Amino acid sequence: MTGRPARPIAVASATLALSVALAAALLPQAAAADPVEALATSHKSPFACGKTFNANNWSPGHRPSGSIDWQDYGGDDINGEAVLATAAGTAYFYDEGNTSYGKWVEVRHGDGSRTRYAHLATMARAAGGSMSVGQGTSIGTVGSTGGSTAPHLHYEQRTSTGTVDTSPTVDGVTVSLGQKKAVTSTNACGGGTNPYTPEEVCGSGYAVIDSAALTGGRVYLLYNSGNGNNCVATIKTSNVGSPSSMSAFLEPQGESRTTNAGSFSYYAGPVTRSAPGQCVKWGGSIGSSTYTSCPDGALSGRSPVRTEPCPDGALSGRSPVRTEPTGRRRPGGEARRPPQEPVPAAPAEGVRWRRPSFRHVWPLRGQGKPLCGGRRRL
Repeated sequence: MTGRPARPIAVASATLALSVALAAALLPQAAAADPVEALATSHKSPFACGKTFNANNWSPGHRPSGSIDWQDYGGDDINGEAVLATAAGTAYFYDEGNTSYGKWVEVRHGDGSRTRYAHLATMARAAGGSMSVGQGTSIGTVGSTGGSTAPHLHYEQRTSTGTVDTSPTVDGVTVSLGQKKAVTSTNACGGGTNPYTPEEVCGSGYAVIDSAALTGGRVYLLYNSGNGNNCVATIKTSNVGSPSSMSAFLEPQGESRTTNAGSFSYYAGPVTRSAPGQCVKWGGSIGSSTYTSCPDGALSGRSPVRTEPCPDGALSGRSPVRTEPTGRRRPGGEARRPPQEPVPAAPAEGVRWRRPSFRHVWPLRGQGKPLCGGRRRL
């Protein structure tokens, strides 16, 4: 009988060992199930390159716990500052009016994590809209909407499950609960990349219809077909983030010029004017490099088609088309008839006289109303 219990004990031991092995095999899988741990996103500061602001992770009493309030630093007022995406993803825009976050944006990143930016004064898209963003793309400006009592940026880093990281890291600086640290941004500093596009500067509904190169950047003419407004913006491509002399201007035909000029780090403008069906002159500058459109401007609504300088620009919403004496269409000319030969007083005897004929050039689609200096526009 001394040997009989050995088999049941051995079986029980084997069963226990198998259970422990299965448990050990399952535990690592549970720990690795969180995609945030597997694919961590690196975040920059939500402000322009070189900007320094205080990141205040104050506690207790701040909701949700672990969120950061970005506040003034030294003499730099944060109110109105451009807010940039701290990492690439898709931005979604919301507006809760005078409550809670007010105007706010959530950027959902590739690893499932999210960042939130609240109490904004303006947003790059209207509430309900969305857009793809890169690290450094402008998504709004700092304000005090919603339940805010003073201008600041409320910022959160959340996991894919929605949990707020109570010790977020931005630009390599970890700000834990109860800490307040000054953080200098390196967002959009490298490679001369400008986080702003002309569409973002001018706003929703605008599309680029023409542009011109400048040394260190480019000036853009945009048009909003919904409201008939034009917009001009000058965007830097070099020395981005460093203030320098820039300008943008817009001048509807027969009206005064509107100019935005000064020392800017990213862009000049936007300059907007209403000019549906009207000629406009536009341009801008970066340093000593300047551009001005044709002497009498260019048409709002579409880029002029030309292969040579046009003396009087183009009409709103259409490309100018001019004609050669032969009637052939070409850009850059004007509608002219060939010179008429003199008619003799009487034909010679036995000679049948035929009056010279003229090829009439009809405008397309019933258009061609003389505009912008009397030229025919089709």
